Amino acid sequence: MTGPLIIADDFGLCEKHDNVIIELIKQKKINAVSVMVHPDLKSSRRIDLLKVENNLSIGLHLNLTILLPKNKITNTSTRLLLNNFLVKNNNKIIAQKIQFQINLFEEIFDKFPDFIDGHEHIHIFPNIFRALTKILTSRSLPSKFWVRSPAPSTLSDLYREYQNAGIKVIIISFFGILARKKLEDRILEIK
Repeated sequence: MTGPLIIADDFGLCEKHDNVIIELIKQKKINAVSVMVHPDLKSSRRIDLLKVENNLSIGLHLNLTILLPKNKITNTSTRLLLNNFLVKNNNKIIAQKIQFQINLFEEIFDKFPDFIDGHEHIHIFPNIFRALTKILTSRSLPSKFWVRSPAPSTLSDLYREYQNAGIKVIIISFFGILARKKLEDRILEIK
């Protein structure tokens, strides 16, 4: 498959979901997967199937809302967002959780993620984004590494998304635009 990346999110959520993604890979309908890592994945045969796929972009799907593999909600994106404004999120703990997931990804796949995004787009919430970019700028990144920005490209895209999901899309899009701008500025600084 050539052209734009077509990404399936939430690999690692559960076996049934993972099997659907694996089938989409085999049918060449997707060419990228974002993985929610947890210790049980290290010995999973499903991960082995991802590792053998050539031309598959594999990213880290940062998760701060679900305890895996039990699929128990530990936080909500709304609570994380509100805590961001109330300064209740412990940035040190958030940075530790992000670093743990990056390290576990590297342990499972023997490489740094091709990209990073976040479950429910939490990676672009300001305090989480700051912690993530601080970690990323502290290391040497692969040349084609990128961070996903959930910002629509046009106003009509934003309006369509708003009709589907409501005000949360406006908030996520706003933070996505800010994150994209900061990432572009950082790339210009590096060059």
